[in-house]
Amino acid sequence: MRKYPLLFKIVTSAVLIIAFIYIISELSEDRKDPYYFYLDTLLQSNGIIYPDINLKLDTSTIYNFSLITVEDRFDSLEQVYKTIHKHSDDIEQFKDIISKPFPLIDECDKFCHFLDLVLSKKKVIVEGISGTGKTTLIDRTARIIAGKTENILKLECVERLEAEYHKIWIGTRNNDKFQAGKLLRFFEVCKQNPEENFIFIIDDIDKIYPSALFGSEVWKELDNPIYDTFIEGYEKEIAIPDNFYMISIMHSDVGNVIEMTSEHFRRLGEIYVLEPNVKTLLMYILTKQEKLNLSYQHIKKLLYVFVKVNEYIQLNYGNGSRLGQWSNLRKQIEPDKFQNFLNEFVVNVNAFKLIKQLILNDLNDIVYSANNNGILLYSSDLSMLYEALVDIGILSELSVAITFTLISGITGWVILNRRRKLLNDYNRKILEAYNDYEAGRISLEDAIGLIIQRKNMLKNMVIEKKIKYEEYIYFSFLIDDTFKRIDSLNDSNKVLSGFDSTFNEFLSDGHIDESEYQILHKFLDSMKPAISLEIYYSLKDKIQQYRNLNK
Repeated sequence: MRKYPLLFKIVTSAVLIIAFIYIISELSEDRKDPYYFYLDTLLQSNGIIYPDINLKLDTSTIYNFSLITVEDRFDSLEQVYKTIHKHSDDIEQFKDIISKPFPLIDECDKFCHFLDLVLSKKKVIVEGISGTGKTTLIDRTARIIAGKTENILKLECVERLEAEYHKIWIGTRNNDKFQAGKLLRFFEVCKQNPEENFIFIIDDIDKIYPSALFGSEVWKELDNPIYDTFIEGYEKEIAIPDNFYMISIMHSDVGNVIEMTSEHFRRLGEIYVLEPNVKTLLMYILTKQEKLNLSYQHIKKLLYVFVKVNEYIQLNYGNGSRLGQWSNLRKQIEPDKFQNFLNEFVVNVNAFKLIKQLILNDLNDIVYSANNNGILLYSSDLSMLYEALVDIGILSELSVAITFTLISGITGWVILNRRRKLLNDYNRKILEAYNDYEAGRISLEDAIGLIIQRKNMLKNMVIEKKIKYEEYIYFSFLIDDTFKRIDSLNDSNKVLSGFDSTFNEFLSDGHIDESEYQILHKFLDSMKPAISLEIYYSLKDKIQQYRNLNK
């Protein structure tokens, strides 16, 4: 060694410097995924408590994150069901609709919104990927609207059978006579029973050409019912009955034979998209938690992986390759089946035979975060520096880099803590603005002004690089959701105020006559989109009660 003292010192110094950088990179704190901590709020707001992560949640936070199931609102929904079928006694028991063939596990708001959409629009297209609950949602909605199974007609489409379907469902000509098919006969039954509701469900509508199924006459009538439409040889006019509803089902992105255009939407109805729903998955898991002995951390892990793997698939393979909560995933939620849980995503993506295949190793970063308290792998500044040095092979002048990295690391740690406290304060103040408006402590303008002020301040913080853009996006979602809730609350208050004012004015003489009843009824219908389904029917019943008193 004495013969090569300089070489020895250089090699020793290089080894020590590399080792020092490696140790610092291992000890540095990686960034954590904000969504991982969002799940703590979601879980604890729904009564799943973990001692080491015991959040102090205020009442408004618990309310905003609490899962309200269809079963929780059973009585209100049953009243809506009775109102829909108030002229018919021969209907299915509402409890059977909710519980058979298996209990309906879903968010009440989502279910009620879809029910109201079908009731108001009468024609709707449901789009979704495998496992999002399309079949269950449509089946239960159809049973509520129709009241009995014999008033429901179903068609499950298979590719290249449009011509056959047209003969079966619309009709066929035989010896110069036209023989009506299932759908035209269904129309006739609708018209013969105007007090009842009837619904036609078309599954996989995107696998055929709808215009060929319906034929030119019915296709024309679906577009514009004001014209008199006839089929040669069929004595009855082709007219869509007022008590006829139609739900079409299509899949997202993959497996489509046709691409839906405005021509289809105009005739078949507007799109209602069903996305993978982590809250519905949690609802299902809660029904199995005690039986399967599922821990807080394992439930959180399942939910995190469900969301993040779907995001990865959407980014790399498209929307249609994702998996919904009601796919086979729900059968793999036990701790010892976690690899099967992951593999369901792999099998689903690869079943589409895309150019790029998905393998389990592609999901390693997500699994690492799920197993390590939300830490994003190689996300710290020091870790990324070390990996870059290894990749490009540049190890000279490392002393300057080490000094810079240490200073930036310490500074970053201080800034991170300050930023976390600051963001928590913004979150609290946004929620306070909504709660104060809801309680009547501040005006609508003040509430909106406060929230806009916070949003602008957050924008400036992004520009000044005081917070990350990803953090701003997270708060943008929160702010937009708060605006929607304020708008909804404001619209509802206006409607209720206007209704009460008009109603009290008409009732000032002690009764409501027929013309006043018609005005109130039209006023309520015009404002239906601004209020909840439950409030709409309660006000409708209120008008009816006072009208009945005059008869």
